[in-house]
Amino acid sequence: MRFLILLTILQLSAYAGNKVGNGGDGVRCPKSANLTLLDFYENDRAKRFTIKYKDPDDEYAFAKKMLLEYERLDKRSAQKFMKVFDSLRARSIFLKNTVLTNIEDSNQLGLGKGCTLVQLAIRKRDVLTGKDQFHFSKNDWELLDTFNKAGLLIHEVIYEYFKLLGESDSQKARVFTSYLFSEEMKKHSAKEYQAMVRSLKISLY
Repeated sequence: MRFLILLTILQLSAYAGNKVGNGGDGVRCPKSANLTLLDFYENDRAKRFTIKYKDPDDEYAFAKKMLLEYERLDKRSAQKFMKVFDSLRARSIFLKNTVLTNIEDSNQLGLGKGCTLVQLAIRKRDVLTGKDQFHFSKNDWELLDTFNKAGLLIHEVIYEYFKLLGESDSQKARVFTSYLFSEEMKKHSAKEYQAMVRSLKISLY
């Protein structure tokens, strides 16, 4: 009996480890050859923030630029995010010809007709080293433009930290990612930024 209870607990723990706090998603729609990061897709539909889409040369450099601009509003949090970002490339594995397992942690409201959700990345702990690694589907990564790639990188950074704050899904991480790429982030005062953080109910301070 004790063995069965222990086995059940282990099974539930393993399932939870694959369900919460692990992935970034994209959206594939019929009229587009490219994928769109779910964070930006939702932001555009909800009209939360104003995002001016660009075509940067390098996704890593552009993502870092966003974090440096964010430092004006919240130096402490920006430095924490930057520490994770600086380790991201070394912790990333790009898997060719791989369809990543869907992680049910997006909890999104819905998608446009004909659009489908695509698992772009999974953060998972390596059983040998005990370290968290970011696994990306290389084929789907190549269907993102550079702007959306930068967004995905920032999403993984934000989501890893938000999970430590106790978030059980990626909803707030997606909103926060969109904010970091928005015109509002560039213009907001510290007071306006703090009001936004309070509205999200996240413990950044």
